[in-house]
Amino acid sequence: MTISNSMKSTAFMLVALSLVGCGPSVANDSGQLALLGRSYDAGAIVQYQLPKPLREISGLDLMDNGELLAHNDERAVVYRLDHSKGRILGSFRLGRDPVRADFEGIASIGQRVFLITSNGTLYETRYPLFDDERETALIVPYQRYQVGLPCEIEGLTAVSATRLLAVCKNLSDGNDVLRIYAWHAEDNEYEEAPYLSLEESAFSSLLQAGELKKLKRLRPTGITVADDGSLLVLGRHGKDPAIIEIDPDGRVVSLQEFPDKSRHPQPEGIALTREASLVVADEGAKIDNRPNIKGRMGVYKPN
Repeated sequence: MTISNSMKSTAFMLVALSLVGCGPSVANDSGQLALLGRSYDAGAIVQYQLPKPLREISGLDLMDNGELLAHNDERAVVYRLDHSKGRILGSFRLGRDPVRADFEGIASIGQRVFLITSNGTLYETRYPLFDDERETALIVPYQRYQVGLPCEIEGLTAVSATRLLAVCKNLSDGNDVLRIYAWHAEDNEYEEAPYLSLEESAFSSLLQAGELKKLKRLRPTGITVADDGSLLVLGRHGKDPAIIEIDPDGRVVSLQEFPDKSRHPQPEGIALTREASLVVADEGAKIDNRPNIKGRMGVYKPN
């Protein structure tokens, strides 16, 4: 299937987050990730702990102005993060008593901000004007578009000024192993046919080349788009955290597991900066039977 070449060109900036009293963690891992024609050294990943409200972080979005937005998976509260220190700079909530739902992704088109739930319901608001740059809990109006989809949604991204993509986590019909639906931001409706639908045969070239030993169950949790229109789908390959690269024509380029799996116990959000750094957010989880109370964000720089 051919993916539209009308893609979103988003101005990104490098995310470098740290918390007061909690410096970054630098890995000593070995291994490489090859994505978008670049090599990422897993040994050079820098990870930062996120503030308490983002322990259950569930999505990331880098706006056109370079501001980083994030949300958790329980309430419709959008957090603005300080790019240099990792503090919550401000926040805005959809409704006085924030909407409660299973939120799984965030995306923006200009000043329009979208949150999506696991059942495909979209909530739209506009990025507000802040009287105080550090204002928190600002209440904003919103619209809701409720359209059922035959899958559980686990990620959202914008690929043009009029189109969002929602990636399925669990499929209940068909023979495909990876499916993405498109939402038209002008008509406020989904396309009935999938934007992209891949069956197991789409990964056959990786198996034949020995780049992939076996295709295990795919469970996407996040999605982002590169400037050339390629898609990066974050999630799990079997039980292991992994990334799938798909070119602008809908062909699978690679399926790679992270070299150090312990670094990503529960990957949920993904973003790509203008400098081509890869940003991955993980929900707080237990690691080696030790509670990891805070969520984390890791930055991979290209070699």
